[in-house]
Amino acid sequence: IATAIFSKSHGARAIVVDAGHFASEDLQSYLALCELMRERGLKPPELSSAMTLQDVLLACDGEYLTEGLASWKQIPSNSVDFVFSQAVLEHIPVEEFLLTMKECRRVMKPGSIASHTIDLRDHLGEALNNLRFNENMWESDIFKSSGFYTNRIRYSYMMHLFEAADFIVEKTEVLRWNKLPTPREKLALPFRNLPEDELCIKGFDVCLRVPD
Repeated sequence: IATAIFSKSHGARAIVVDAGHFASEDLQSYLALCELMRERGLKPPELSSAMTLQDVLLACDGEYLTEGLASWKQIPSNSVDFVFSQAVLEHIPVEEFLLTMKECRRVMKPGSIASHTIDLRDHLGEALNNLRFNENMWESDIFKSSGFYTNRIRYSYMMHLFEAADFIVEKTEVLRWNKLPTPREKLALPFRNLPEDELCIKGFDVCLRVPD
């Protein structure tokens, strides 16, 4: 919801897409954010009379959509100037990833830009422990509903999926481990057979462009 506040202060309108209603309901945190922005010379929306999260969104002319892939379908085609995410794409279920990227591409205007930060580490020990499990176990309902689920799509294949969704990859900045943080023999197939250069990528930033 802070995204909607920042967007409004810069003359833009935010549509925030989530996989559920996970936004904080603490209005004091949004009021404190607005005060901090004023101290730094920005002009946030006036939230002093807001009583609910919906009041905050109305003041920002923003939307908060909470049905994941289905939410994208509510956004008109060619209507969005900029898309960004921060450590989100790795959590999209593997079977929904390409569909989600195609929906993202659909709603964006020609020539517009998307910026994503992707964390490929496991979300328990910040290593490759998520690659220890076979696909049937990892993609089971109990694992998917856990707070540590990631889709385990590696860097090279994710680049392929971006291009399959008709994005142009403008730039990437890759972060690497110097050596494998989890022993190769502990990894499940097919990850065990991936090149070390691929497995040592722990995260990356990517800039995607929609063709003009």
